[in-house]
Amino acid sequence: MNIIKFKKIGKDKYKVYFENEELTLYEDVILKYNLITKKSIDLDLLDKVLESNKYYEMYNLALNYISFKMRSSSEIREYLIKKDASNEMINNIINDLYNKNILNDKLYITSFINDSVNLKDIGPLKIKNELIKKGLDENIIDENLNKIDDNIWEDKIKKMLKKYLLNKKLSTNMIKLKILNDLNIKGYSKEMIYPLLDNISLDDENNIKEEYKKAYKKYSIKYKDRELNNKITNYLLRKGYNYSDINKLIN
Repeated sequence: MNIIKFKKIGKDKYKVYFENEELTLYEDVILKYNLITKKSIDLDLLDKVLESNKYYEMYNLALNYISFKMRSSSEIREYLIKKDASNEMINNIINDLYNKNILNDKLYITSFINDSVNLKDIGPLKIKNELIKKGLDENIIDENLNKIDDNIWEDKIKKMLKKYLLNKKLSTNMIKLKILNDLNIKGYSKEMIYPLLDNISLDDENNIKEEYKKAYKKYSIKYKDRELNNKITNYLLRKGYNYSDINKLIN
């Protein structure tokens, strides 16, 4: 195939014109195979050029993908698989990115943990789970999480507790149960939560009276006597108040 001419079409791309077709090639590929000085290329060389060009295309896609935010090697792999890159090509690209320190799973783990601690309210269990889902080494994850002082997790929990305690509609027991469930979902262990729950105490006596008034106003329009009492009782039970306290108040 005879080479007719080259035409620059981008920052690092050229249009290469042959007798019967044209190809868009990366500048690195043109320099690698010294195509500028060649008048023609055979089919064997063309196959190598196209394969190399595919590599640079995938490599640049990976670079662009990383430019938006830090990525793990597993994320790069999944991304390039969707772009139809071969396993061998993906492995080579990941190795190149590692060697140039563009890709670094250890640094990724450290940055992810620091961002989660400083910018999010999730706990260590959820942080670990999210990193494992990204295909990262569990031992390195644990090593970095263990560097976080326990007081930091405690302070994060205390800040969240203040928000929960603004809810005056629920009993102390119900608030504690909600806190336990919600913080478990956020990735905090029961061992971290329980000691802080012991310090929670709401004004249940006054709160139950306020909730009773609301329930009475709501249900007395439609119900009376025993049926009204049953409706109020069920309402207050759902709020987490003790049956004995409810019965005492109603009577």
